[in-house]
Amino acid sequence: ASDVYKRQRYIVLDYDGNRLKTRCHVEISWIGHSSVRIRGREATVIIDPWDKKTFGTMSRPKAHLILNSRSGDPLSSGNDQVAPAGNQTPIVFDRPGEYEISGVQVEGYKTSESTAETDADSEPIQAVVDGTSWFIKLEGISIGILSGLKHALPTTGKGLFTNADVILCPIGLAEAIPQEIMVKTVREINPSVVIPYGYDSEEDENLTAFVGAFGSSVSDTVDSLTIASKDVGPDISLQIHYLQAKLS
Repeated sequence: ASDVYKRQRYIVLDYDGNRLKTRCHVEISWIGHSSVRIRGREATVIIDPWDKKTFGTMSRPKAHLILNSRSGDPLSSGNDQVAPAGNQTPIVFDRPGEYEISGVQVEGYKTSESTAETDADSEPIQAVVDGTSWFIKLEGISIGILSGLKHALPTTGKGLFTNADVILCPIGLAEAIPQEIMVKTVREINPSVVIPYGYDSEEDENLTAFVGAFGSSVSDTVDSLTIASKDVGPDISLQIHYLQAKLS
């Protein structure tokens, strides 16, 4: 499967014929609502495209790979809104597991929420709503997407996401965990870069409370953020970045 989207590779040489190292980086942009795009040299990933009938058009962004955090949720399952980035239809992952496609390593972490329902006889029924949070690695940069998270991370989840250089966390979306739990979760992960998304505006009280809890300055809002390997690592202090939603 990893050879589905092969592209021609070029080796860059200096004047003496020695191979030069090309700098690896990823570009992250917030499309709007629940959806984020992550783009590397070899592949583009879109997380949680939304349903057109519910939230309108996404203007057909291109991707090789689509990740759905909550299959069937209108905020997460509008896969027909995404156009192919190459000759193949985008590959969709919507459940936990380990995958590798076109040089992108993906691990889906299962999150479950027990909800109490009542039938006609008023007997409680326990229903389980499954979700998936995602850990991906491309261009040597590890990115955790906490989109499917409905509770604080247990030990197994912490073991996975503490490897993340970058954390994308939904703030203010209907299905997002409360911001105080998100703060605790991000602190435990201790990434170099945090990118909140999903909020209505920069004055959103959930967003301001989330950012204020870290006591860190926030970068100026940008259309997209480019992150290189030099921008992350254990010696890099926490950075919080705002992105402008492309479709707001």
